[in-house]
This record gives sequence, structure tokens and C-alpha cells, in this order.
Amino acid sequence: WIQKYREDLKDNGYWLNKLQQLVELGSTPGDILTGEKRINAITAKEVKAAASRYFKSDNYVQVVLYPEKK
Repeated sequence: WIQKYREDLKDNGYWLNKLQQLVELGSTPGDILTGEKRINAITAKEVKAAASRYFKSDNYVQVVLYPEKK
């Protein structure tokens, strides 16, 4: 994520998109430059909590694709 973030900062399209998001969400332009800090602040415990919240074993669909019969 950090590598992608650093590359994105060099792209005008990234800046345009982020500035549009700031207007829509009411954030400040300085938030764009805090991306790396926010990425580094994510902990393994938070990822685990999010995974257990959104990837519940009772709420999924398993699909199996079989080859076409000739």
C-alpha cells in the first residue's frame, strides 16, 4: 500500500480524484499527505477484527465451476 501510495502522489489523476473526494466528504487537503502515516497506523489486531466482522463463516456463498460436458 505504501509503495502504491508513493507512486500515486506523482500522478495528477490521483490528486484530482483525492481533491474531489475531499470536497464531497468535507475533509481538509492536508489529509492527502497523511496517507502513509494512516497506513502505518493499521495494526494486525484491527485487520483481524475487520476480517472477523466482514468475513463471517455463516454469511458466504461457495460456488464451484465444473468443466462443460462435451
